[in-house]
Amino acid sequence: DFVNAHITPGPFVIDALKGVKGAGACLLLAEMSSKGTVATGDAYVKSALDMADAHPDFVMGFIDQTPKNWKCAKDVDPGYVHMTPGISLASKGDKVGQQYTTPHMAIVDNGADVVIVGRGIYGASDAKSAS
Repeated sequence: DFVNAHITPGPFVIDALKGVKGAGACLLLAEMSSKGTVATGDAYVKSALDMADAHPDFVMGFIDQTPKNWKCAKDVDPGYVHMTPGISLASKGDKVGQQYTTPHMAIVDNGADVVIVGRGIYGASDAKSAS
């Protein structure tokens, strides 16, 4: 099993999570898809990268939006997994600030390895077709 964590508490959040039974690995939130997020920019991403690099035994990758465009990450370990939430074929956003991207944009344009689809499926009028 794996867990995810915001980096805002600092690197000790990783130490705390390492002690959680069943937490075999961690994904750090390096970027978010919500409108107005403060979890953005090179300094924020660099902090996530530094924390991951300091814990290669536990951090498996990132929840992010645009890893292909990270200016601060020229030498990112290619072994890190990049998972991108906020995926939808039908919507560009919603009333609560979520900003969506397409699977093609996430994978081809932005460098995601895995897409995370939530409301893009369960919020669709025909969830079976949307999936």
